[in-house]
Amino acid sequence: MSERSRTPRRWHPVRVPIYAACALVALAGAAYIILSSAWFRHRLEERMVRGLEDVTGGRVELSGFAFRPLILQVRIRELIVHGKEAAGGPPLFAAERVEVEISPATLIRRRIVLRRLQWRSAEIHLTTDPAGLTNLPTPQAPIQGSVALNELVELSIHDLVFAHTDLFWNNRKTLFDAAAKDAGLNLRLSSGPRYLGNFACSALSVQAPHWALPPSTLTGQFELARTSAKITSLVWRSTGLSGQGSLDASLLPDIQATATFRVNGDAMELAKYFRFTGVESGEITLEGQAQYQPDRWTSSGRVRARRLVPKDLPVNPGRMDFSAEYFADAQRAKVSNLNLSTLGGRIIGDAEARLGAGKADFRVRTRMEGLDLPATLGAFRGFRPWRRFSRFGAQISGTSETTWSGNFERLQSIFNLQLRPNASAAPGLIPASGFTRGTATFNRSLGLEITAATIETPQSRIEMHGKLNDAAARLAVEVSTADSGLVQGPREVAGCAGGWRRENVSFPERAGTPSAENC
Repeated sequence: MSERSRTPRRWHPVRVPIYAACALVALAGAAYIILSSAWFRHRLEERMVRGLEDVTGGRVELSGFAFRPLILQVRIRELIVHGKEAAGGPPLFAAERVEVEISPATLIRRRIVLRRLQWRSAEIHLTTDPAGLTNLPTPQAPIQGSVALNELVELSIHDLVFAHTDLFWNNRKTLFDAAAKDAGLNLRLSSGPRYLGNFACSALSVQAPHWALPPSTLTGQFELARTSAKITSLVWRSTGLSGQGSLDASLLPDIQATATFRVNGDAMELAKYFRFTGVESGEITLEGQAQYQPDRWTSSGRVRARRLVPKDLPVNPGRMDFSAEYFADAQRAKVSNLNLSTLGGRIIGDAEARLGAGKADFRVRTRMEGLDLPATLGAFRGFRPWRRFSRFGAQISGTSETTWSGNFERLQSIFNLQLRPNASAAPGLIPASGFTRGTATFNRSLGLEITAATIETPQSRIEMHGKLNDAAARLAVEVSTADSGLVQGPREVAGCAGGWRRENVSFPERAGTPSAENC
């Protein structure tokens, strides 16, 4: 035998990775051919339909199914899940289009990992008949033992989008859009049967016609059964806000639900939820409970705010603190035990809103204690005629009743106020006491009608009645004074030099000088 034939054959070090790469390419090509085949697409469609029916307990229909193996994407056209609806009734769930992108991690893990789940133009119909029976189906997954828990779903979703979704409860429609990131769901089946599980997601946003939830992080635990539904723990956080709550709902014989909640954080962010722009800054705490019964819902609780600054209101009181209790249902909202610290004093009272089909009607009754007169007049920034009286140092006490409609339309406030000298007034202000009764109105512009008013200072006495507003002022003022500068406005007041005198002055001032009597 030759020496060459006895020498063992050596593998070149470059050939191993080349052969491995060729093997992987061949396997990938074979996998692509299998995944692209009609046979695999049909098997995948059957498996998805069977899995949905096992988890939901309903009958599943779809009119179109497509699979793109390169990106592991499933597209479903007209997905329908039937519950226990009556013949000819709308299905439990129907979506015009559903897209699912599966993560490759699903192929090697037990849990389901989705890169994206999206549906568009969907309808969800939940019903309860007079006997208390719902259209929710019973899951078909078997129960192993009387107390054993069967793992139904362990699901992770990176992108979750529910666009143009209509929710119907006994044919009452609610439109909303929802989107989320990194959504997770763990669902188990217990005896009863009952669903037990927990969920979590980040960047959850929900939009409805009259409110919107900004991107939030949400976690919770829940329990679902044929006759009840519970969210035992719900915690969420968003920019500037955090909250927690729970929900306990009974589905039979009639739907009834009780929820508790607590919200803390930035008042301006909370106002954005309800698309209200009248808050500039502040901190707020809202806690309470809500109850739902057939054809009726109520909510009650307590609200507290610190360093709250409103904006774009007819009256701007600046920074304030307040607390109040509230009650609301579909017809009215009521605030009681209102305690508001503002303008150097406080306001105590209650408020009520009638929520009919048209614009809401509001009524506020208050008692004022120790409000600073110059600060209160300064709250009416656009009301120039009142600036004449800001030189008096006094505190305001008294009562008022204010009513308006809609967005401060047809506002009217009837007041009965007393003035007393303010010991802590700024230097240079004239100590004053007295009273004023009248009516304030707001209809595109602010107006004031004084029925009777008296202001007394150490050297003067002013009595007045009439009307003040930005368009035209007709205020009759009778002054008894030893201080000729007291009634000076844009023009000098003529009269006797020194000593007490009595004048009748009308606004707006006209050319000339007022007459002086009893010099």
